[in-house]
Amino acid sequence: MISAGLMFELTEYFENIDGVIQLKAPLELITRSLDSQQIVCDDLYEVSGTEVIEELSGDELKYTILVADSDGVFTEKYIVAGELADSAGYTESNDLADLANLENIFSEPTAIKIRVYFHSEGTTTPQLSEAVIEYDWAVLSPILHKTIVWGFIGDAKEGVEVQATLNRPGKYNNVMIKPEASIALTDSRGYWELELVDTETMGNAFFYIFDFDFATKISYKRRVPKVSQINFVELTLNDIIT
Repeated sequence: MISAGLMFELTEYFENIDGVIQLKAPLELITRSLDSQQIVCDDLYEVSGTEVIEELSGDELKYTILVADSDGVFTEKYIVAGELADSAGYTESNDLADLANLENIFSEPTAIKIRVYFHSEGTTTPQLSEAVIEYDWAVLSPILHKTIVWGFIGDAKEGVEVQATLNRPGKYNNVMIKPEASIALTDSRGYWELELVDTETMGNAFFYIFDFDFATKISYKRRVPKVSQINFVELTLNDIIT
């Protein structure tokens, strides 16, 4: 088990003064949220910290857990009867005391963030310090989104080779991608498809070189968006390589 300090990604509404996180002045009747940095855990045991809330102020601190799915998309959750349930935000959240004895809440390695809601009644601010999370460290399998790119060769050309190669080595969610060729052959209808890691996640410097092996090879540069599937003719970056 690891016991580590929670690191928060401060926004313009917050300040950290000697390890104490609070809302910035001028204060108003408001609720702002603050997310911790991502943690990958096999099991989560407890989140703890030191809260300072002025008595009778109406201020409060509330907590939810952001849980990533297999595509790395986070959904907000909170604890209800010892189980995770979908949260609508501040109105469906937990007190810090609820984030204890959480063992076995996850059944597999999971990426999470802790979200803290700071509610101010307008004249004072709640404060949080010494936030600690206890968990079992884990490593997620690489998440690589792949887009199916498909198309047809006119006149029902069968056996035409279509090849796509990334223009350069790149990094995708901390996974190195090599520019290896993906190859498909058209069927009797002239149809082909390739399953390709999207370039949208890697940035505009990346694109695929599509080679069509006709009597004279024709090559195109195309970016591949992060979608489930797309027709080749809908791709952008329309340079033809001569």
